[in-house]
Amino acid sequence: ILSRGENGMSGKYEDRVNVSKSIFEGCGISKDNIFIFNIPDTKFIDRRRKVFNAIEKVCVEFAISRIYTHTAKEYHQDHIVVHEESLRAARNVPSILLYESNAHTYPTFNPVYFRDITKYVNRKVTFVQAHQTQKEKKYCDPEVILAHSKFRGHQSRTSAHAEAFEVIRLVQS
Repeated sequence: ILSRGENGMSGKYEDRVNVSKSIFEGCGISKDNIFIFNIPDTKFIDRRRKVFNAIEKVCVEFAISRIYTHTAKEYHQDHIVVHEESLRAARNVPSILLYESNAHTYPTFNPVYFRDITKYVNRKVTFVQAHQTQKEKKYCDPEVILAHSKFRGHQSRTSAHAEAFEVIRLVQS
């Protein structure tokens, strides 16, 4: 967790770190494998080195074989820095996949790799809804989430619901 997200909540506050931890644990990620770096929200551009060091630490410490990061084709300033620093920090990671954000991604996002999430799409909706301060945003609306994943499922021609990715490199073993 790079940031607490303290500046992106329209004056509202929730402990987004604890909400995120709870979601990670719901996905089967142990507390010992969750790192919190406390880089100030909306200030990543001024703290690129900290972002790089945080991502590289996790890649090296856990011998990561696949990293998922933001696409460059979006306009959220912190997400763009995370994308750029992920590519540098994960330079030795075999697989790098870029995901889209329902809220900030440009229409030029061009996915070529899809993962069937049909079994997990309802859990995804529940996890997104856990962020109480984000619930009013259109991109957190369950119907929007389901419609988007259904569109990606149709686009993949293989599943009812899918996540879509651009690929920097993909090594299957």
